[in-house]
Amino acid sequence: MQKTLNRLLTRTSGALAPRQRRSLNDIDLIFAPEQFPAVGGHGAEMRISLDSEAVATHAPPMDRELKRRLAAIAKLSPAFCWKIRVIRSRIHYRLAPHAEKAIYEAVSLIRADLPMRPIEVLPGKCVLRDQAFRPSPRQPASSN
Repeated sequence: MQKTLNRLLTRTSGALAPRQRRSLNDIDLIFAPEQFPAVGGHGAEMRISLDSEAVATHAPPMDRELKRRLAAIAKLSPAFCWKIRVIRSRIHYRLAPHAEKAIYEAVSLIRADLPMRPIEVLPGKCVLRDQAFRPSPRQPASSN
């Protein structure tokens, strides 16, 4: 696999970056002795090129109270599956698609109740993903 990744890295002029939920350190261990540009921790850290240092994307870890409240939503039904990561969580409700409105309303109440803990709510196909807010060039830091 390393041979293939090195060929891809060369053919794409460096436009290659393995993406993993694992840390960059773990990614480096998997591909050792080679090292590639990479994105680790679901975007929490990245190495843009082989010449650059690994950097954190400055997304803060999810707040403990926020995690507690999202976990409470997930416990409302055994059909919900809650997955937690360092900077994000997901509530899967594929087995209960009729509950979508209730889930979004509960998250809206949390956001209203915890305005100093801004989060992005990213809808998906029967999944709601919350993550610590990270300003981007297209999204000013003052937005929620």
